[in-house]
Amino acid sequence: MTIEIMTFRLRLETAPETFIAADAVVQAEFSYQQPGIVRRTIATSEDGTWLIHTVWQSDTDAQAAAEAFTASDLGTDFLAMIDDTTIEIQTFTPAGAA
Repeated sequence: MTIEIMTFRLRLETAPETFIAADAVVQAEFSYQQPGIVRRTIATSEDGTWLIHTVWQSDTDAQAAAEAFTASDLGTDFLAMIDDTTIEIQTFTPAGAA
C-alpha cells in the first residue's frame, strides 16, 4: 500500500469554489477510475494550503495514475489552477506494512 500526500497553494486567480468543483470532476471522472485506488480526500487549511491525500494499492498504481493524469486534458486543466512552485509530493508506506 502507498499513501501519497500532495500539498500546494492555488494560483491567485483560482477561486476555491472553482477548484473544489474541478476536483469533484477529477475524482469522479479520473481518480476513481484508476486501477489500485483505495481512497482520495482533499482538504484545506486556514493558511490557504491545500492537501490531496490518496491511498493506493501499490506504488506502481500511484505512478501509473500520475503519468496518465499529467498527460490528460483533465489533468492539465486541473494543474493549471495550482501554483506549481508550491507543490510538494510525499509518499509513505503504512507502518508495519510488509
